[in-house]
Amino acid sequence: MKSPRYFLGKRLFLSFALTILLVTSAVAQNAAKVEHSGFGWKHQAGLRLGVWGNLGNLPPASDTSGLSKYEADIKDASFYFETYFAYRFHPAIMAELSVGIVNRGDVTVEETSGGYTDTYYGNLTVYPVQLRAKIYPFAGTSGKLFPYLTGGVAVYHGRHDIQFSTDPFFISENARTSFSYTIGGGIDYAVANQVGLDLNVTFLPINFSQDLFFVKDYQALTFTVGVKYLFQAPGKQASK
Repeated sequence: MKSPRYFLGKRLFLSFALTILLVTSAVAQNAAKVEHSGFGWKHQAGLRLGVWGNLGNLPPASDTSGLSKYEADIKDASFYFETYFAYRFHPAIMAELSVGIVNRGDVTVEETSGGYTDTYYGNLTVYPVQLRAKIYPFAGTSGKLFPYLTGGVAVYHGRHDIQFSTDPFFISENARTSFSYTIGGGIDYAVANQVGLDLNVTFLPINFSQDLFFVKDYQALTFTVGVKYLFQAPGKQASK
């Protein structure tokens, strides 16, 4: 049975799609007004820091029912880090590639075999890799604030990152990978000619095909603040 948080994610996706349709006309009308200089003609590279808010299920705190036992300290909120590069094709359209990482909490696993018990100490870590379009519906306006919407595809990789093990022959880690979409939005602030800030919110619909510590649903919202370097490609200086 799908959780209420699952249906919340679906509503967010449908609302985003409707918003894209509504702002398309505004993009077409405003983008033509942008002068060939300034923020609207620059690429971006930067990083974002913020909070990962869980919308999915949480793994149980412990399981000691079998030969493989584990204990986990997983919370609803975690620190999130993301680095990215965005290439501008048009004042109103950019393509952004981002790589993020979140440590969801500590996990300790004990496995017993042949009378011996090995212990694995590590973290439950999720790595979102996103390729998304950034659409600026008010690209033709003047000022320093530039709202944007994002949408695209993503690869979500979750794993038990082993930091220490009592097993000297340890080889593999428990991991899962999911392919899905990503949607979001935010506001860019042009601080100076080559420096910008942004506020960003992104919905990550992470659902693994197999359990990762008894859970498939790792959906989340990220709330981040970022700093970015604004630059033009060599040999392509803007002209007025």
